[in-house]
Amino acid sequence: MGMTLETVAVSGLLIGLCAYALLSVFFVYGLLRHITGRAALIASAITMAWFGAFLLLGSRPVTDMLEISAYAAWTLLLTRILGVGIEHLLNPAYRVQISIAAVTVLGYVIALLVLSLPQHFAAIANSALLKLFFCLIGIVTLEQVARNTRRDHEWNLKFLIIGLGIVYGYGFVVYADALLFKSVDFSLFAPQGFIYAMATPFIAIASLRNRSHRMNVNVSRRFIFRTGTLLLAGGYLLIMGTAGYYVRFFGGEWGQVFQVFLISAGLIGLAVIAASTQVRNAVRVAIVRNLYEYKYDYRDEWLRVTHELTQANADESLAHRAIHALSDLVHTSSGAYWRLSSEGVLMPVLQIGAQQSGVPLSPAGSRSLLEFVARLNWIIDLDEYRRTPETYAGLDLSLDIDHLEGARFIVPLTIEDRLFGIIAIGESTTPLNLIWEDYDILKVVARQTAGFLALHHADTVLSASKQLRAMDQLSAFVMHDLKTVTAQLSLLLANAERHRSNPAFIDDMLKTTEHAVGRMTKLLDQLRSKNQAGATVECDLVPIIDQVVHDRCSQVPEPTLQTCASRVTITADRERLAAVLAHVVQNAQDATLADGDVRISVEASPVWAIITVADTGHGMTQEFIDNELFAPFSTTKGVAGIGIGAYQCREYVRSLGGDVSVRSQQGIGTQFTLRLPRTADLADKAAP
Repeated sequence: MGMTLETVAVSGLLIGLCAYALLSVFFVYGLLRHITGRAALIASAITMAWFGAFLLLGSRPVTDMLEISAYAAWTLLLTRILGVGIEHLLNPAYRVQISIAAVTVLGYVIALLVLSLPQHFAAIANSALLKLFFCLIGIVTLEQVARNTRRDHEWNLKFLIIGLGIVYGYGFVVYADALLFKSVDFSLFAPQGFIYAMATPFIAIASLRNRSHRMNVNVSRRFIFRTGTLLLAGGYLLIMGTAGYYVRFFGGEWGQVFQVFLISAGLIGLAVIAASTQVRNAVRVAIVRNLYEYKYDYRDEWLRVTHELTQANADESLAHRAIHALSDLVHTSSGAYWRLSSEGVLMPVLQIGAQQSGVPLSPAGSRSLLEFVARLNWIIDLDEYRRTPETYAGLDLSLDIDHLEGARFIVPLTIEDRLFGIIAIGESTTPLNLIWEDYDILKVVARQTAGFLALHHADTVLSASKQLRAMDQLSAFVMHDLKTVTAQLSLLLANAERHRSNPAFIDDMLKTTEHAVGRMTKLLDQLRSKNQAGATVECDLVPIIDQVVHDRCSQVPEPTLQTCASRVTITADRERLAAVLAHVVQNAQDATLADGDVRISVEASPVWAIITVADTGHGMTQEFIDNELFAPFSTTKGVAGIGIGAYQCREYVRSLGGDVSVRSQQGIGTQFTLRLPRTADLADKAAP
C-alpha cells in the first residue's frame, strides 16, 4: 500500500515538532550559557507548540493563532537583531525597524481580535489572509537584516537569513496560492513539516555565530542594486518554477510533492548564492559600471563614514572603526593601522584580520614614507610597487615590504599636510583596479579619519601628561627621603672606617655602601635638574647586557644570557639603557619562583637589535597587557611599586626608534621583546 499525502503531512508535522523541540532545548542550553537570547527561545517554543497543536487538534482557530504567533515571534526576533529597543522609539535612525515591529504587533492584535469573534467571522483568519500578511512582513524584515548588516558581520547572520527565508518563503507560496484559489492546496501543504524542519540547522548555526543577537547597521544600499538583485532572483525562481511545472506534469501522483521539494531546494540554493559576498560585489560592480556616471553615492558614503567614526561602541576602538571606514570602500575586512611617533617611526597600533606582522616600520622606511607623502600624498598600491618600484620614485620600503605581506594599499593619514599615520588595507574579495574616483574618496575619508584619530590621540596624551604632572609633585617627597637615606649611609660609612674589626667584611660593606651613596647622589642631582638623559653614543649592546646579567645574579632565579652575536652596535645612553634592561629582568625575576628560569637572548638583523627576556613566572592576562601594563601608575606590586617602570621602559625604547612587545600566558610565563634600531653603517655591513 503506497504512502498517501495525509501520511506525508502527518509525518512532516511530527518531524517539525521534533526539530523545533530540539531547537528549543538548544536555545535553553544557550540561554543558560549566555550564548542565545530569550527572543529566539520564545519563537522556537511557539513554533513547536504550533506543530503540536496541529497534530492534536487539526485546523482550529487556536492552531491558526499559534501559527500566526510563530511568524510574529520570529519577526520580532529579527527586529531585535536590527537593534530595536524601547530606548530607540524616538530615534529617527531606527524609523524603518520600529515601523516593522509596530506593524507586526498591531497585526498580531488584530489577528487576536478576529479569532475572538463569533465562529462565522473567524473564517477570515482561516482564509490565510493574516498568515500571508505575517509571511510578507517577515520577508520584508529579512530583507532589512540582509541589506543593513555590516560587511564584517555578514558571517554571523547569513544562516539565520537562509533559515527564516525558508520559513517565510514557503509560507508565502502556500498561503498566496490558498488566497488565489480560495482553498489550501494539500499537495503544497503536505511537506510543510519537512521543509520547516530544514530551517532549524541554519537557525542553530546562526545562533552559535551571533552571540549578542544585535548587530550594527549601516546606511541602506542603493535602490538600483536591490532592484537588480531581485530581478536576478526572480529570473532564477522563474526557471526553477518552470522546471517544477514539468516535474509536476510528468510525475504522476507524486508530481506535486516533487515540485514542492524542487522549488524549496531552488529557494535554498538561491539563499546560499545571495549570501555570498563575492556574488554581491560582482553584481554591484556590474551595475555601477553600466548604469552610473560616478561609482559612489557620496552622500551615502559620507553618512556611512561619519556614523562609523562617531558611533558609541564599547566592543570596538576608534582605531578599529577607522580601519573599517576605509576598508569597506574596497570591499575587504582586513587592515592595519600605524601611528607616527614623535621620533619619526611608524608604530603599530592595531590590525584586523590581516597578515601583517605588527612590528614598527624601520626608521629608514618611515623616513622614506614621510618624505614621499609630504611630496606627493599618494595612495600606494603595494602590488604596483612590487612590480614597478620606479613608479613611486623616492619611496624605499625594501626593509619593510615583508612586514606588509597581505596588504594591498597604504593610505596615508594626514593632518595639515603632515603625516599622522598610515592604514594598510588588505586585498579585496573581488578583483579590483582603482580609478581616480576611488583614490579621491579614499583620500577624503582618510583625512576625516585622521582628524578623529588625532583628536583621540591628543586626548590620551593629555591624560598621561596630567598623571606625569602629579609625578613631578611626588619627586619633591622622593628627594627628601633620598637626602635622609644618603645622610644615614654617609654616617654609617664614617663610623665603619673608625670601628672596623673584621677587615674583609668591613671592606665589602664599605664598597657596597659607597656604591649606594654614589647612586643616590646621582639620582638626587637628576631629580633637581629634571634631566634624566645622559650622553647618547654608539655602544655595543652585548657588554651592557652582560653587566646587567652580572648585577642581577644576586637575586634568584639567576638570569642566563644566550646570544649568537658577538657585537651589536646601537645608539643610546648606556646607563639609561642598562637601567631599562635591569628593570625588565628584575620584573621577570620578581614574577618567577626560585626554581624557575629567566632567559635573555640577543639577536641581530640588518635593521634591528632584538632583545628577548623570557621567564617561567605566573604570567599576565591579555586584558592587563592591553589596558594596564604600559599605563602610568598602574602596578601589580601594591605599595611596593608606583607603576611607572614599564611605561618609562617603553617610552625610552620608542625614543630610540624601537618598540616593546609582550606575550604572556597565565601559568606559563611572559616574554618581553625589545626591538632597537641598529647603527646604520654597521647594520649595512652586517647585511648579506
